[in-house]
Amino acid sequence: MAHRRKSAFTCAILALICGGCTTEKAPPTVMWLSPQSTVHLQEGDALGLKFSISDPAPERGTTEAASWRVTIGTEAGVTWWTTSGNVSAAPALDTIETTWQVPAAPAGSAGSTALLLSAICTDGEGQTGADFGTLTLTSTPLASLGLWWAEGPSEYGFGFADPQVNTLPETYPGPGVPHQMVHLDGQDLIVSGTTEAQGWPLSNGIPSTEPAWSVVPSATTTGQIRFVRRAPFEYTGASWAAVGWSDRCTWLDANGLTMKTWLLNPDEQLIDACVAAGQMVLLARTDANDLRMIRFNLDNAARLESVTWTPQAAGSAGPNGNAWLILKQDLPAALEADGTLRLWGSNGGATPLSTLDFPGSGAVIRAGQLTEGGSWAERDESLFCANDLSPLGTWNGAIYHVTIDRTSGNFWLLSGSDNERLWWALEPSFDPIGDPIPAGTGTTTGCIAHNRPGPL
Repeated sequence: MAHRRKSAFTCAILALICGGCTTEKAPPTVMWLSPQSTVHLQEGDALGLKFSISDPAPERGTTEAASWRVTIGTEAGVTWWTTSGNVSAAPALDTIETTWQVPAAPAGSAGSTALLLSAICTDGEGQTGADFGTLTLTSTPLASLGLWWAEGPSEYGFGFADPQVNTLPETYPGPGVPHQMVHLDGQDLIVSGTTEAQGWPLSNGIPSTEPAWSVVPSATTTGQIRFVRRAPFEYTGASWAAVGWSDRCTWLDANGLTMKTWLLNPDEQLIDACVAAGQMVLLARTDANDLRMIRFNLDNAARLESVTWTPQAAGSAGPNGNAWLILKQDLPAALEADGTLRLWGSNGGATPLSTLDFPGSGAVIRAGQLTEGGSWAERDESLFCANDLSPLGTWNGAIYHVTIDRTSGNFWLLSGSDNERLWWALEPSFDPIGDPIPAGTGTTTGCIAHNRPGPL
């Protein structure tokens, strides 16, 4: 009996002790400070978000620091954007500020999209406090603004035609030397590339007579610019120009400001560049005339790794040899002049390169990537290939450049000869549509302009 009384007393003491250790705490509270009412947004806006968190001290026991999360999504529960962080240990009264960069509406849809805004705080005990709001995103219908190209050699300016109106080209003064160009969607700006990058504003569809800005990254950046393209929207959220220089690849905004840059070593000369699996990849030629692919961090530009080899194709050997950078299922691949493909796998190791053959026969004259995925090459028969390099279609003639109209999915192909170059509209099946548009005999690049950036 005494043993039973002792056990009961011990249990009572333990219960009292454990009860005294139990945390008792009120949940946190959350309040939106901005926005406090429905906000109407346009694509490309920067929405400032601000809310307060009050996390009270526990009435008994101890607690861990709280965390917060902001989420923006549709009424159907699809999350568009989220961000999170921690608050100070309780008791805490914190004000959180962050910014949401408004993207393009999915699939380029027009009209209004209702969005829900939530701020949630979770304390150390798993208790939550929340506040909610609403947003309305107004999407501008995607529209084509005509075809622009780098005119030459008689004028070395800009060529233009609106295929929806007629196929009669217009020419405008521009750079006085051979150049490449791209129109920055939604910016009313053409970026041209010679030995320097220049921004040419458009007013009522007509280029200015002088560039608004000119850029050369450094005194050591010399020679003809390798390429001028649109930087991929999924990594920029805006329309930027990707410019390939002798010693680097740079992304410029519409004001000519350098947004990102990836620099080569002194013994490397740039050939081509692209984004593969969320990393920037540069194809370069070394002073020893080897070819080299280099991976860089897309955000901080840190050099990660490289792979080097000696090209076996005669047309790719030497300081003036040809090579191109394409993708095979999001892996970078260097294409040599005889159709040999050097695929850089993701596993690295002692033999990171796999040797494959690009479809087709004969020497590769020109090659490149299709804007929305896939690749093309001019050989004995010009080919269009899917992401896995399976053939999609053919073209009986030369290919100098390919661009896409995002409103229709149609391609525009620059073909012809050195005496007469023509722009052909191609259906997604690569069948030609209608009559071609004459281009300058020195034309090498061009693009369809659109009223806003973003994906299809």
